[in-house]
Amino acid sequence: DKSSGIKTVPLIFGEKWGVKVVGFLAALAYILAPIFLNLYLLFIVAVPAAMLTYYFANEKPYNEARIFQVYFATLIAGFLLLFLLG
Repeated sequence: DKSSGIKTVPLIFGEKWGVKVVGFLAALAYILAPIFLNLYLLFIVAVPAAMLTYYFANEKPYNEARIFQVYFATLIAGFLLLFLLG
């Protein structure tokens, strides 16, 4: 990104803080989704998903597959939760 002149979050904040900011923003997306959708029942799956996403984003060595696993598990759990209890 640096050679192309693209300003990404890790490039702006540096290697140490950039990863933390990206993890925080990804976790924040999980927390904000139930608020924007007015489906507060989804907090049951959003909070653990946010914590796992932040943890896996900061894990060394970084494994993107785990983030996708959390994402898809959250989608499935959210739909099941809404279907069964909503």
